[in-house]
Amino acid sequence: MKSILGILLVAFSLNSCMLGVSGNGKVKEVTRQISEISKIEASGMVELTLIQGAPGLKIIADENLHELIITEVHGDRLIIRTTKNIREAKHFEIQVSAPEFKRLDISGAVSLHCQGTLKGDELKLETSGAAEVNLDLIFDDLDCEHSGASEVELRGAVRDVRIVSSGASDLKLFNLEVRNMRLVLSGASEARINVSHELSVEASGASEIRYKGNPKITKTELSGASSINPESN
Repeated sequence: MKSILGILLVAFSLNSCMLGVSGNGKVKEVTRQISEISKIEASGMVELTLIQGAPGLKIIADENLHELIITEVHGDRLIIRTTKNIREAKHFEIQVSAPEFKRLDISGAVSLHCQGTLKGDELKLETSGAAEVNLDLIFDDLDCEHSGASEVELRGAVRDVRIVSSGASDLKLFNLEVRNMRLVLSGASEARINVSHELSVEASGASEIRYKGNPKITKTELSGASSINPESN
């Protein structure tokens, strides 16, 4: 009898964790001290806002959710996660400021955006799951890897871009001015890009590519129902 009760309690506990915690509707703003970082690893369901400036971290969320938010710094990397699933909240935002962002690893249902324009030499961006990304960038080099149902919208200017995308990723880059790009797509990914000089493309599955600019296409490898076409004005 005790063993059956124990199993039921464990099952109930697991089910409660899967359902998640709801916010109490009382939004509270809390600042946490962090050292200087340049890399972020974020997972779960959270709105993440990046600000270029002095190191800082601010959480704006329903007050009963603050204790569920874990923020840890290891070297120059900030890790953001929650101890339980968040089912719903009136507000659930984490603002992170740093002098420069060099690597962003986003997974789950994270919504990533920025205040102002992020600038730097190199940026590595990785997304998975149902991540949403909306950023303004000015960089020399941008290296992206996307999987799952990631939706990515980028604006600004980058000299050299490399993108590897799989699953059902949606890349909206018409407003990102790129000089040179290497693009590798698979699955049902869709990419809208703006390239001025050189473009290399590998696409498989049902991937679709539309491009602006008048780039020299140095490589085109298409298979399955993949396609590449210039954007009609």
